[in-house]
Amino acid sequence: MKHCVITVRPETTKETFEYICTKARARFGANVGFSRVDDPSIIGGFILQMEAGVYDMSYSALLRDARRHLCG
Repeated sequence: MKHCVITVRPETTKETFEYICTKARARFGANVGFSRVDDPSIIGGFILQMEAGVYDMSYSALLRDARRHLCG
């Protein structure tokens, strides 16, 4: 079984967390276990960590990428 750590804001609802897990299972296979880490420094979005890598879908990362594309 693969293990995945999902970091979210503490205010993230159980339903939203389960939605992220469902999407991750669709992407990485049904045999994935999840654990949740609450991090108040995340503005929004989430960070998914597993052996295949880190998928940073936090607002900070999205803004950083947008700035890089716009400013060069």
